[in-house]
Amino acid sequence: MSRRTKTLIVTSILAALLLTAVAGWAGYVRFVRGVPLIDEWQCSDGEVPVSYPEGGSACIAEGEEPPASATLDPLGNRPFSCDGRWGWREVTNGEDDDCLRDGRPVPEGWRVR
Repeated sequence: MSRRTKTLIVTSILAALLLTAVAGWAGYVRFVRGVPLIDEWQCSDGEVPVSYPEGGSACIAEGEEPPASATLDPLGNRPFSCDGRWGWREVTNGEDDDCLRDGRPVPEGWRVR
């Protein structure tokens, strides 16, 4: 076998191993852990969302008092999508669909889809 052929075989094997490793990691994250590859949340870790009566929301540190006129979001910090995510269920208030962590009580005005 020529040196070029050996190099081509080794390069192909390494590329196949790398592709298999990346696909395995993506499969583990998506299907075993139940986390989508693009993981967007309402707020960062250690923060909770607050809502304003005139509309809009913001994130504040956990344990901090909400600003005047703002109320803690009844659903808490949550992902933007709970599609295929373990440990979350879809809830609706008739107009909006959202996520609620399993085991948390469904807030007034919301129901499980």
